[in-house]
Amino acid sequence: MAFWDWFKEKAKKETAREVALDELNSVINEEKKKLENKAEELKEQVSQKLKHFILELRSELIALKQVNIENRKEYEKIKLLVKENLQVYVSRLEKLINSLEKLEAEPSAYITETISIFENFEKNSKKNFEKATILIGKEIGGVKESIKKLLQDLGELPEQDIFEKMEKLINLKNTKQEFDKTKEIREQIKASIEALEKEKENLETEKKRGRKEYEEFKLSQEYKNYTEEREKREREKSKLSQEVFNLKEEMNFRELLKKFHDDEKKSELLRKYQGNFLETLERDENLEILKIIPLKFMEELENIRTRNLELKKEVAYETRGKLEKYEEEFKKLISLIISKKNSIGQETKKQGRFDEKQEELLKEIKDKAGIINIAIKDFSVSIK
Repeated sequence: MAFWDWFKEKAKKETAREVALDELNSVINEEKKKLENKAEELKEQVSQKLKHFILELRSELIALKQVNIENRKEYEKIKLLVKENLQVYVSRLEKLINSLEKLEAEPSAYITETISIFENFEKNSKKNFEKATILIGKEIGGVKESIKKLLQDLGELPEQDIFEKMEKLINLKNTKQEFDKTKEIREQIKASIEALEKEKENLETEKKRGRKEYEEFKLSQEYKNYTEEREKREREKSKLSQEVFNLKEEMNFRELLKKFHDDEKKSELLRKYQGNFLETLERDENLEILKIIPLKFMEELENIRTRNLELKKEVAYETRGKLEKYEEEFKKLISLIISKKNSIGQETKKQGRFDEKQEELLKEIKDKAGIINIAIKDFSVSIK
């Protein structure tokens, strides 16, 4: 018979134990401790039976060593065959005893190695046993019966499925640990989203407050004076532009360029005035243009230059600074809000992936727990 057969026994049908998910770790540890104690007890029982078996086997070995077939009326060739195989068989029995006596291991390995020792013995001694029984079947058969009885006794030991249960329990524990880690990361992501939402909300509030201050400022007398001054300046700039246009028409730059086309220096100055009159006038500090055009334009040129320089001066610098600050802060807040929204979107997607993984692990826990008669209570809401 196969040696695993004596070690396997159908598990008794047990009523499933209902356990809440948050209690599962303690239940696993509790069940693991129970199985470890039972495993130690089973190991001790196997050890005691092996000790008793070894005592019997030593006694039977003495009898086998004293077997004498010299006086039997058989062919010498047969007697020699039996003697040789008996000696080998005895030697293998001694090795069997030696291996069993030296056996030291954890409970699960102890049982497995015990089985392995007997399997190797049967494999290596089978032919020797069969050949030796040709003449001494009765004497050697007692050893076979002792081994058979030992294996039957071992097969009758209770709780022989504990190692399979232990393996399944450890498997369940590993899955639960993975679930707990996934849940921890999911909670961290959830907290991150809540923090980002709060930050976004604060930024939105700050944006509304800033917008309100900005709108209130636009209703102030300071802003009114600022806009009136700007409008006034725009009107003056428009007026000045028209005067420049009229003056350029009166000067007739086309005719002047024709007249002085041979004078490179004067032609260059005329083209500059023609292209950007006000800028060139501002740079022409000594009014070199009067060397080309009539002096009657001198007073008008000086007037235009003075008014242009005045219009280029900063209008209500402090008020403009306030407006720029409002606009800068508003843009910054909008940028930060967009950034927070993007971060929330990324974290939400990540949370979705961990939600799926957590659901998968929870179903796996339910299935693995069911195999060892543990039912997860409130399974449908355990992921919340």
